[in-house]
Amino acid sequence: MIKQLLSMMLGIGTLAGALMTGAAGCGNKKEPAPVPKVTPLQPGSFTPAWHANLELRNDRLTELHVREDMIFAYARDHVAYGIGRSGGALLFINPIKASGGVLRPPVVLEEQIVFPTGASFEIYNKTGHHERSIRLEYATRSPAANFDSTLFVGLDYPQGGRAAAIDVTKAYSPTRWELLTSGGVSARPAVYEKSVFIGGEDGRIYAVAPDRTPIWPLEGGVYLTSGRIVADVQADETGVYVASTDSKLYSVNRLNGKTQWQYYGGAALNTPPELTETTVYQYVRGRGVVAIDKVSKQFNREARWQVKNATQFLAEDDANTYLRRRDNSIVAVDRATGKEKFHSRGAFDVFASNTGDDTIYAARKDGQVFAIKPVTKAGSVGEVVMFDERPIGPLVAAQ
Repeated sequence: MIKQLLSMMLGIGTLAGALMTGAAGCGNKKEPAPVPKVTPLQPGSFTPAWHANLELRNDRLTELHVREDMIFAYARDHVAYGIGRSGGALLFINPIKASGGVLRPPVVLEEQIVFPTGASFEIYNKTGHHERSIRLEYATRSPAANFDSTLFVGLDYPQGGRAAAIDVTKAYSPTRWELLTSGGVSARPAVYEKSVFIGGEDGRIYAVAPDRTPIWPLEGGVYLTSGRIVADVQADETGVYVASTDSKLYSVNRLNGKTQWQYYGGAALNTPPELTETTVYQYVRGRGVVAIDKVSKQFNREARWQVKNATQFLAEDDANTYLRRRDNSIVAVDRATGKEKFHSRGAFDVFASNTGDDTIYAARKDGQVFAIKPVTKAGSVGEVVMFDERPIGPLVAAQ
């Protein structure tokens, strides 16, 4: 039986204390949790803002997903844990009936949560109660994105790929429309201001309104790249961002489909870009994580910097960017130059990218989930355990 145990750190907890709490047995008598030792925190360190102990016994965490007010932790046996983003409260535990053994990232609607699986949408309310299932005629091929109650998803068809619009409010015939593509759709579509941008493995970007009306005044209504698109498409007010296996990252005008700029990665791009207010972060095989300025007059963009031993963008603040290193530790680099400032001593197993603020979400496979805050200024108090607060010399110079 899965225990619903929450260990909140209140901004000053310790990783060591958290691990001791998580190791407690199921007997009648528990050892009291250790009292955190409050101490001034030195700039150039990390501290847990909160900690949730899911107490997994015979399962392992495999994924973390950041949503507006929740963190979703997925376990190997297709159990979804909902955790409050602000304080780390465990909100629900949902064993998902994952058809085909596939559980895709959650889609949070106004009143419901949709868990796409291999051949169904499993619909829950916000308190974690299962409401119903929507069986799909064909298997899903991509994660889903939504506009209101309509989900856009790639489907596997026997002859060619298709993207479909599924209205989850309809009990019968929920498919509103389908869009035939000459290749499969395995990248999650992007939705921005009533526009849907769909990337195909045929190298095309399809831009349509929620009713499938084409948006771009281009030949065939599509934008064409020279490689397959398998990384999730991203979009914001500055454009549509597409990572292609032709080694280019494209920024496309979302209104007319014209290329705004492009970046040559030198290797096939299989992971999606992460967008912040001023920067696009892209992982490139052989180069690590690169930072590209959104605002520039260059058509062929150069990276502002690259960190070769990094594999994932995690978060940023006004001064620093936080990245996942190849050894699964967390590193803080100067946001302007990419020079390394400090890194965590402890390593984690699962991470999530957070483009909203400077909170870093990481977990260990045994069910320890952390919201981690960087300490960049003197005057904070708390305790740092298993984190390295010593600033170290720069490993990567600005490119």
